[in-house]
Amino acid sequence: MKNARYFIWSLLAIVALGSCDDLNPDEIPENASAEVRLNALVEKLDSEVPTWEKLYELAEHVERGEPAQYATQWVQFWGDAPDDLKANIDIWNHYMSDGDATVSAANSYKIGLEYGAVPNGADYPIYNLDVLDKKLRFIGTILLHEKAKGRRTLFQHHYPDGAVDLGFPNEGEFKEYIKEIFGVEKAKEATMAENMQVEYYLPFPEPIESYIERQGFTNAWPKEKKVELAQFVLDEIRDRLGNIFTGILVAPSHAEYESSSDIWHKLDFSEYDEIHFSLVPKCESGVSPEGYLEDQFANITEVLAKHPNMRWGVSQLALYQPVMSGCESGDFAAYQQGVLNDIFEQLNELEKTYPSHVFSGVFADFLQGGNTTDVKAYWDKK
Repeated sequence: MKNARYFIWSLLAIVALGSCDDLNPDEIPENASAEVRLNALVEKLDSEVPTWEKLYELAEHVERGEPAQYATQWVQFWGDAPDDLKANIDIWNHYMSDGDATVSAANSYKIGLEYGAVPNGADYPIYNLDVLDKKLRFIGTILLHEKAKGRRTLFQHHYPDGAVDLGFPNEGEFKEYIKEIFGVEKAKEATMAENMQVEYYLPFPEPIESYIERQGFTNAWPKEKKVELAQFVLDEIRDRLGNIFTGILVAPSHAEYESSSDIWHKLDFSEYDEIHFSLVPKCESGVSPEGYLEDQFANITEVLAKHPNMRWGVSQLALYQPVMSGCESGDFAAYQQGVLNDIFEQLNELEKTYPSHVFSGVFADFLQGGNTTDVKAYWDKK
């Protein structure tokens, strides 16, 4: 919000872009501006996904924004996103203009299923490289469309539910998969993100701890061995991407483990540019959201103590009623607001010791009433 030069550039880009909602994509002349042509490409994404050559040409007209002093994003839960791409674009515009966000909410947008970018029932990761290529061109078009408006962008390739545990019987086959399949997918994603000048790239479909915990063959493992496997994955992917993506490479961590005595905090994230934590308070098994948050902040503190100079943030804060309800004593919206303000207070305390607090992402779908005002007020103070 204090990066004046970036936002002056953003304003100029928006003015230059104008409104092309009424343009017929088939009537756009080849000598039209890059902004107009890009709008036309998005208009017909349901029937035609641009070539890399066309995207590379248009990408020459955008630039990567400088790292924000404090980046803010309304996160769109893709499972609840409208089926219509234009409706989603309207939502993202609303998040940016009325929601005071500085990072676009556009990400994988329902993984492109409605537009044929990925066939129904496709495997994840996408083993068919032609299908993966088409999906990345689809997503690249959307991200480039957002960047043409002067917006910072974030890319994380989410997988559908149930697509994380692929049924590997042992550690050896899983490691081979990470090197030969998963790593190839990430390298291609990183290449797209680099060429589209994306600012933030998260190369894992979910926080690294849960990604390992979900692999069935690790169920009987001691925690020490799970941490070692997670570190292998972190290091393998970082080494693979180090010479490809030059933006901000983010390691996602949920810090969602039972107590601060857990050993997940031994993970080394120092080869990444930022750590982004998730906070999804729950009411379950006799633990209140407040109790959940007490443990999670203790865990986050231990992680940051090992990485005191790293940039960090909470990029997925979800006050989700289905998992929080049952612990409130009265109106849920008022209870939710109290939990939200408590989280902000704890973040303020934490950044007194670890001041490189640079990112805040809040699930817009999971807030109600005046809570959006509280979020914007908190962001404005940064």
